[in-house]
Amino acid sequence: MRFQYTRDVVVTGFDTPFEDYDENPSAAVVDELMKEKIENVKIHPHKIPATYEGVVETLPSLRENFPDEVLHLAAHSIKNTIYFEDRAFSDGYCFEDSKGFIPKKIDIENEDEKLKTIR
Repeated sequence: MRFQYTRDVVVTGFDTPFEDYDENPSAAVVDELMKEKIENVKIHPHKIPATYEGVVETLPSLRENFPDEVLHLAAHSIKNTIYFEDRAFSDGYCFEDSKGFIPKKIDIENEDEKLKTIR
């Protein structure tokens, strides 16, 4: 069966290990989604580096190039739990990323009212 796509949906996961997992669970979910066919939906998978720099460099272009939907998946500290990221934090980071970097401040443009920005 051939589908005629009416929506482009980007699904992101992080590509670096998370806590005790060799593979980030959010990346594993992205891989599993690619095995499924969803009528009228074309899934565009993206695995993003789990670094502040990687996120800041990748997400704006995804939102610009795939305006229908961008879903961000993240692993939760509760085992076997994945959640949708629904907030962007522009400052107040206190944890190092996988490269040991902690940003002082990141400005996030809030073009879409659906994206919640917390300061």
